[in-house]
Amino acid sequence: MPFDHFLFPSGDHQLYAALYAPQGPAVGGVVLCAPFAEEQKTSYRTYAQLADRLAASGWATLHFDYAGTGDSSGNFADFSPGAAKNDVNAAVELIRRKAGVESVALFGLRLGAALALDVAEARGDIDRLILWEPITSGEEFFKLNIKRRLVRQMLMRSAAKKTGAADPAKQNAKNEDAGVIDLDGYPLNGTACDELRKIKLPPEKPAFEQPMLLVQISTSEREEADLRALADAYQLGDDYRIRVAEPLWLRLGVIDCSELIELTAEWLRTH
Repeated sequence: MPFDHFLFPSGDHQLYAALYAPQGPAVGGVVLCAPFAEEQKTSYRTYAQLADRLAASGWATLHFDYAGTGDSSGNFADFSPGAAKNDVNAAVELIRRKAGVESVALFGLRLGAALALDVAEARGDIDRLILWEPITSGEEFFKLNIKRRLVRQMLMRSAAKKTGAADPAKQNAKNEDAGVIDLDGYPLNGTACDELRKIKLPPEKPAFEQPMLLVQISTSEREEADLRALADAYQLGDDYRIRVAEPLWLRLGVIDCSELIELTAEWLRTH
């Protein structure tokens, strides 16, 4: 499907976006909320394919980059979960104006799913939610990225010894002294890290009552306890689905996500 790319304002930043428009009048709008850092990079192709498929089904679909990421203005130091949620809010208002739709759904993968749910809870005017493998514990996600950094740091240190380059651990120590923490190659300030670590799903008092699709993407059909708890909190019933598939957010190569994309398009059609 054809798409129009442009910049739109969110606070002090200009965000890059691609709007995939259906051939006829749009049945509604979908805003795609990106995951975090490296996971955003590895899932970019899937997001573009999803946007194209949803547009073919009649949904105006907005694929955008948070401030400080991708082709949007700013540096990664400008990124935080709170700022990203502001960007999602700006994207919701934009798609309503630009596509002429009232009904808006939010889609997200991993951290993007957690942010989408938080925005939907706060706004009260989001009509549908699609969450792929959402992060339910920001604390665990933070620790995971620290572990990834340590593994990468060990590999870089080994290479540095051979070439005489600077020890990457020393630079990380300097950054942390300055209040900046390296999460697998992406520097976050202390405030952003605190916001990330405070993410916890489900919320204490779930309020979102519109249709929600929760998709577990894993290597087996065994339910993940945290996603089961999330599904139960929102009484999702059959709208909690498990799909055995590769973790697209961890793979650099081309991954076939057509089943997940078709599942999402079909769910939107029937809801």
